[in-house]
Amino acid sequence: MPIQLPSSVFESGKITGRYTGDVLKQRIAAVRKIQQEKKIPDSILNARGSDFKNNCFKICPKWLEELQGVSAGSGTDINDLLMINSLPFGFYQAGGNNCTTFVSIGKAENRLFKIRDECNHIQTFIIKNNNESLCQAGYDIGNMGFAHFFNSRGLAGANNTGSCTEKISDQAVLNDCHILRFIAENAGTTDEIPALLEKLLEMKLVGGAGKNRGSIFIFADQKKGLILECQSFDYTARFVEQGTVVVANHFLSEKARAWESSPPDVNTLTRKQRMEELLSAHGHNPSLSAIFKIARDRKNIPQALCNDDRQHFWMTISAQLHCIDKTDFRKSKNYFCVGNTLHSLFLPVPVDHNQNYLPFINGEFYSAANRIYEKYYCSDHMSAIQENFEKNIFTRQDYETIYADALATIKQT
Repeated sequence: MPIQLPSSVFESGKITGRYTGDVLKQRIAAVRKIQQEKKIPDSILNARGSDFKNNCFKICPKWLEELQGVSAGSGTDINDLLMINSLPFGFYQAGGNNCTTFVSIGKAENRLFKIRDECNHIQTFIIKNNNESLCQAGYDIGNMGFAHFFNSRGLAGANNTGSCTEKISDQAVLNDCHILRFIAENAGTTDEIPALLEKLLEMKLVGGAGKNRGSIFIFADQKKGLILECQSFDYTARFVEQGTVVVANHFLSEKARAWESSPPDVNTLTRKQRMEELLSAHGHNPSLSAIFKIARDRKNIPQALCNDDRQHFWMTISAQLHCIDKTDFRKSKNYFCVGNTLHSLFLPVPVDHNQNYLPFINGEFYSAANRIYEKYYCSDHMSAIQENFEKNIFTRQDYETIYADALATIKQT
């Protein structure tokens, strides 16, 4: 049954908490296990959770109201949920940060596309009701922030880990996913974004994407794109008014490169080059199906666009393609993939769609795709299934049926 989340943040949180409770409890248990192994005192995690709560109260108090709802709905301790969002840098073992993104300004539509790599936490795709506007978001269950978003005010956004830099606060402030959500909920155009980030910088609330890692934010609206490169005390802004720009995990501007504590590694350089090669091969205007294939590209492994976690615990876990119609925003669509791109399907959703599909919210869809991933890793055994399914999604408008068919297809694979 489709689910429309209410505008009340507490009630919305309570509903999502009810559906994600089992996943949240598993994630909390996994964090506690690592804490025990690393012998991290409760006092450290509790203090960081308290500081993070206070920082949220300063700038986004409704997040705390939502978290109270999640706690009530899931039967979890709100302090554990705060802990998940304020873990000290280095809590997880070191790994690659392999997101690859492009923003493209075209004649008929603008596009924002991100392939997300992270540790294998269960992902959700959800449509939130935010102050009479809608916001589609993808993130890992338990994360208060966003990794992809597309809001009904006309703005799409994504975040990538940036270059290595020592100019990152180690305090329990907002990380890159939290910052992306803050912007998603407060901006409707790229022009509004720099002032929002400056507000966070003035309040000393900007963290990074990991230990000594800056952040890169990429946005698009009907008119142009925007790339922000950030550390905890400064940022750069570049508006993109024509052409295509590819972003991996290193800073591109001269100002931001001066912040780097070490040069970009071969992984980020290789992925950026590969994405540029593939886009160039399509005249920088690939079809939707071609972009789906780009998300599954395995050339140059382990420096590929689509990754497994056999050499580290980071892997490709989601992708989203936001297509923004330049004349009628209501015709805009998001094509999202929940799960490793070689073992899941790209699915359409209009920008003004307000119905949630439960298996996206509760992690069932991601878990079904992950079952295949754990058996086959990054093989292409689903390629024919994906091609046959995805070629039929562009004209269909029976979205809940599409989603149910997709889940059945994955479960039968």
